[in-house]
Amino acid sequence: MTQTTSCAASEMDGTPVPEHYAYLFEGGLFPAEVPSTRAALPFEKIQMTHSGVWYTPGSTITMWRDGRAEGSLGIGEVTLWDFGALCYLIEKLNFASMAGHYQADGTDNGTSIVKVWRSGQAEPTVVRDYGGVGPIELWGIQTAIDGVAGRIHWEEAGQPSGTTN
Repeated sequence: MTQTTSCAASEMDGTPVPEHYAYLFEGGLFPAEVPSTRAALPFEKIQMTHSGVWYTPGSTITMWRDGRAEGSLGIGEVTLWDFGALCYLIEKLNFASMAGHYQADGTDNGTSIVKVWRSGQAEPTVVRDYGGVGPIELWGIQTAIDGVAGRIHWEEAGQPSGTTN
């Protein structure tokens, strides 16, 4: 038998979800609530860069709290829900307390670099992962960023919306 619960913005262990993330679990926002909800998120910008290995190209994605997204695929918009969920995951998995660099033995590996700018801070928290040997929490954050990037509708920079080549 499957147990279901109403979503009262709490963790599996019953601890409450921080107030600035409650909207993720409450089913929606009124349009007038969107600006203050965005402003309450703790991170201004989230960026991930993958370096290529030998013949493979690298990629970058940058997402801002205001909904802008830029990357190797062009420009787009990240939803408030996706950006907020990334912020919550980054906090929940203690990204800020991770080592700044994880290094695989050997050569010819790719590097993933995740940078997170906390609101009000000029310098980001940076974690480099050469060879994919960082902790599983870092893998979860990298995978979530890639997943959000896959949901963004990308347009070529400088190309009007709705046009194609």
